[in-house]
Amino acid sequence: VATRSINENGLGYSSDQAEEKAEVFEELFILLNDITSIFEAWKSLVHQAKIVGKQVHDARLAAFCQVHQIDCVLTFNQRHFVRFLPFIQNWTVLDPHTI
Repeated sequence: VATRSINENGLGYSSDQAEEKAEVFEELFILLNDITSIFEAWKSLVHQAKIVGKQVHDARLAAFCQVHQIDCVLTFNQRHFVRFLPFIQNWTVLDPHTI
């Protein structure tokens, strides 16, 4: 998303800018493990929500949140994530423009 063009819902950063921002985030936030139970949660979400195409990547992020009990996702594209609300208890999808 950082290096994706602004026209395509990205931030338009160069790879160097994205790397600089990533380093800041890595200092500010706890990094969680990519554990095998995420795969099972992902398969379940894809099946339950009938996800196809490149939205399977959104489902993986949603599954990651579900397994790690992350109760909120902040995204520029809410519509890609609200479809998972019926399947993840106590989960919130927020747009940065509304905070």
